[in-house]
Amino acid sequence: MVEPKVGPGDISDICRLFQKSNMPVSIAKPGSSSLEDALTAAERETRLFPNTPDAWTNKSIALAELGNHAEALTAYDKAIELNPKDAMTWYNKGNALAELGRYIKATAAREKAQSLLSE
Repeated sequence: MVEPKVGPGDISDICRLFQKSNMPVSIAKPGSSSLEDALTAAERETRLFPNTPDAWTNKSIALAELGNHAEALTAYDKAIELNPKDAMTWYNKGNALAELGRYIKATAAREKAQSLLSE
């Protein structure tokens, strides 16, 4: 199988896979094949472009949508390491932390996102 060529941060394939049935990502059912396909595409992107924060953010989103918040948190941390000023990634990290019951750290991550938006 030949993988399509993508550029760093190119999420068009991933978005297409997330919305396979024209469903918004937020209401796609966990465990659906489109989410698994999106994760596969995001994992490929992190292999091809390991120093691109958007690749790690895409992987994080796919993992979170599949309900794997612990792994999503690891990917969010990598994205933040590569781009510490990405407010949306900090906010999403806060969501993953909240899902894991780590509310104090979730609040801190969301506050960091807010401070970045204020800059």
